[in-house]
Amino acid sequence: MKLVPKCANAVLSCLQLPKAKCAIKSHATCTKTNVKVNALAAKLAAAVTKACQASGLAIADVVDANGVGFGTAGSTAVCTAAGVTSFANVGDVTTCLTKFHHCRAHQLLENQIPRLRELLGIGQLALP
Repeated sequence: MKLVPKCANAVLSCLQLPKAKCAIKSHATCTKTNVKVNALAAKLAAAVTKACQASGLAIADVVDANGVGFGTAGSTAVCTAAGVTSFANVGDVTTCLTKFHHCRAHQLLENQIPRLRELLGIGQLALP
């Protein structure tokens, strides 16, 4: 939650007090932010996959209502909205979790920073 506002604030600073090379610096900040966000998403995916493998949790356990419950209507709807339409393996569940949390974090940030999409667009960092 702290990374994306860095990009927005860097762009906002340039818009409010234009300085030489400010746009280049804010773009660099946004690029670094994007790399860090993607690295965190990969870290989450690796942690979930590792935990499932270490525990011996099979995909059948993950989707079963008496297991983790990812096959329930609520989880399926959330994952479909996130672009994950099936649970063939734990990787699909991991992708759903990552996309869901990424989307939710952006929703929270947009509430805190109303012009977030505009500022990130200027910084050439797009929200999903």
